[in-house]
Amino acid sequence: MRTQLSEDASDGRTVRFTSSAGAGAGLWRGASVEAGTVVDIECEFPKNLRWRVDIWPIDHERQTGFDSTAHAILRVEDQHDDGVLVARLGSGLVLLVTSGEMPLVVGNLVSVRASDLELYPTGI
Repeated sequence: MRTQLSEDASDGRTVRFTSSAGAGAGLWRGASVEAGTVVDIECEFPKNLRWRVDIWPIDHERQTGFDSTAHAILRVEDQHDDGVLVARLGSGLVLLVTSGEMPLVVGNLVSVRASDLELYPTGI
């Protein structure tokens, strides 16, 4: 996902960014980058997202991306019996590892707590 950093980024530092999927914040995992730089990143959500605690199905249509409450809205493309979801965030895909009773959500939206998001530069 192409993003513009709102502040200088260094490994282990929380940074803010803007992208076509909205604005967000996450823990930077990579080499130092100056504020204003446009970089391609991979977003990694925390492991073991608990249903109805960290991740919720949404029953109304919205655009995917980050919202102002530190959540990400994603469209589920595929789900596996082991709790892994493949979901669309903006124009990119992310994997989510979930636990608990998983509803059938393929093709639907979910809201995911994004307060512990990690950002990895892809080098693209």
